[in-house]
Amino acid sequence: MIKTLANVLIVNFWIGNPLGRKKVIWLAASIIIIGAILQCSAYSIPHLVIGRIITGIGTGLETSTVPMYQSELCQGDMRGRLVSAEVLFVGVGISIA
Repeated sequence: MIKTLANVLIVNFWIGNPLGRKKVIWLAASIIIIGAILQCSAYSIPHLVIGRIITGIGTGLETSTVPMYQSELCQGDMRGRLVSAEVLFVGVGISIA
């Protein structure tokens, strides 16, 4: 898991700078949707695993981009709560899933 997170951060480093944060967030959302479609349509274990990997890449891109974007846009007194809430909701969603 740690190695996968490091790989996603490296990917985000390479595509995040030329695209910008908004486009990376849209790209991550699109990758998550593609992974979710693959998971919903899976009839075999390998198909499901591929969907999970694709969804994980999208979630990694989103999780590494959104807190930075939020901290740039929100007011100083709300910054900690908003950034923490995003990470909390991702963790709760993963736990529920």
